[in-house]
Amino acid sequence: MTRTMRRMDSGLPLGGCEPSFPEAVWVNTNAADRVQGFRWLESSRTGLRARCAGSGADFVWPAGGLVRYCGISTADFVAFSAHRGFADCEVLLQGILNLGLLVLATYEIPRGGGPGYFSREFFARRAAAPAASSEPDRTTVFGHLAKPAPVDTAPLLGRWRNSDPAARGLVEITIEDDAGDLAVRAIGSGEEGPVDWGPARTGVFACLDEAGKASLSLLATWDFGFLTSHVEANLKLGVAVLCIYQSFQDASGRHDYFFREFLSADGGAGEMAPAPAVAEASCGLDAELGRGPGAADELLLGHWHNAHHSSRGIPEIALERRGDRVAVRVWGAGAQGLADWGETPGGLFTCVEEDGVRSAAALARYDFGFLECELQIRQNKGILAVTTFNRFRDGSGRSSYFTRELFYRGKGEAG
Repeated sequence: MTRTMRRMDSGLPLGGCEPSFPEAVWVNTNAADRVQGFRWLESSRTGLRARCAGSGADFVWPAGGLVRYCGISTADFVAFSAHRGFADCEVLLQGILNLGLLVLATYEIPRGGGPGYFSREFFARRAAAPAASSEPDRTTVFGHLAKPAPVDTAPLLGRWRNSDPAARGLVEITIEDDAGDLAVRAIGSGEEGPVDWGPARTGVFACLDEAGKASLSLLATWDFGFLTSHVEANLKLGVAVLCIYQSFQDASGRHDYFFREFLSADGGAGEMAPAPAVAEASCGLDAELGRGPGAADELLLGHWHNAHHSSRGIPEIALERRGDRVAVRVWGAGAQGLADWGETPGGLFTCVEEDGVRSAAALARYDFGFLECELQIRQNKGILAVTTFNRFRDGSGRSSYFTRELFYRGKGEAG
């Protein structure tokens, strides 16, 4: 018995045209000595040019080698993928536009076997790109980086189920060890019920993060003839985050499109066992949390510009160290231009991820009388992520709301 896949792109117009590729220069937001893959990219109608951080050579993808993806509810450009073979390796790029930033995943697939490598980096729009450089001859993207030890694939193994019971894309995915390789099967959502996608071609990649710790990324590809599905899977805090790129190979006129899914491990935990009462100064937390050196909070400091230039929230924010605290200054979007919120004190925190990597964070609060705004601030790979929680106290009946915006480091004063 066969079943039809559920359509997720029914809101997109037919016509067969690909969304236009943005003409822009994108500069890596990380510090120069922390860049892993490419320092900058230039996207245009003729294709994509990327400057390798290690060799200084330019990797070029002609427009014909780029696949451009819509969102599932808009015909606008939201993502792209590009693949090209070189003498020593194959290079796959997958880029997503998010809140004004380009999030780029780079996969290096060595020829002749051996471990593959992966990085994820952030790029912000900037001025004109530098002059062109020569194309690579026998080089790799990550040849200048120290390679981590082989990564344990055990955390990926098992059955993962979509956290959304009404998911229209992937319902579940099963990953098993197959004599050192990974065997992956997926169940999709169909019009009449679940659809077995069958086995996939897979590749496992060690993610090169700037802290020197390696994590894992999985690539899986299904070729259905009329449709090719590329799935990228990463583990984040126990959740499998899937990026799905759907590319049509038929003459249906349907747009290629991109979407995300979040899956949790189906471990059959059942009911929780009775827990003892909270011990003094413990609350059940790991006793080692908060010990050891703090994070490098200087990475938070500076003047930051919103990557989304037409932001209606916070176009600019600045952080300055004051003793053991931080001074936060915000410029909001006003009807006549930037509105200076003034300066408010903030607390500094060390964020401890599950893999032990430490990063800096800050917490600050503004009280305008009619409105209370709390800011949660984190830095990652040269990007400042600012989440605001806004609560009205004026009896107007307006709903509390939150925002999340991304910033890149700038120069000079506000405006």
